[in-house]
Amino acid sequence: MESNFESKNDIIEIALNILKQDYLPTSILVNDELHALHLFGKPNEFLCFQEGIITNQVARLLDERLMPVVTTLFYRLKKERQTLRAADIDAGPEHPNHVVQITGIPTEVIKDNYNYLLVFNMVERIPQETSELPAESDLENDYVNNLVSHNRLLERELAATRENLQSTIEEL
Repeated sequence: MESNFESKNDIIEIALNILKQDYLPTSILVNDELHALHLFGKPNEFLCFQEGIITNQVARLLDERLMPVVTTLFYRLKKERQTLRAADIDAGPEHPNHVVQITGIPTEVIKDNYNYLLVFNMVERIPQETSELPAESDLENDYVNNLVSHNRLLERELAATRENLQSTIEEL
């Protein structure tokens, strides 16, 4: 009977490993100083190693377009101690139709001693409906579409910069 129980545990463990590998979002468990304690999922999607001294400081490991958003989210997490979500970030040229969603979750290990889970999800961008402008050619349509998408990108970057500035002002 015990061998049957052990094999059920083995099957469950195998299934959990498959689920972790295929469905667990990329996540980083960090301490109060933004040092990585544990990596989950596929961290190489968002982390990059730079030349120099090896560090577990997340701000040095993150892709440069994510770093200001994550540090701002982290300081807000430390202050508010509740689950927060940053504004969507453009996933970059390698994933033109996707955005990165970053959620921060505080976890209290011991009374008043927190760690923080930073969860990264790459999701398909939801197209926003735009009013149709009468166009005389496909070239003009492409130009208008490029302007609209560039405008949306600038609006998202402005919102992230505004949030970062607000956090910095509050910290000072």
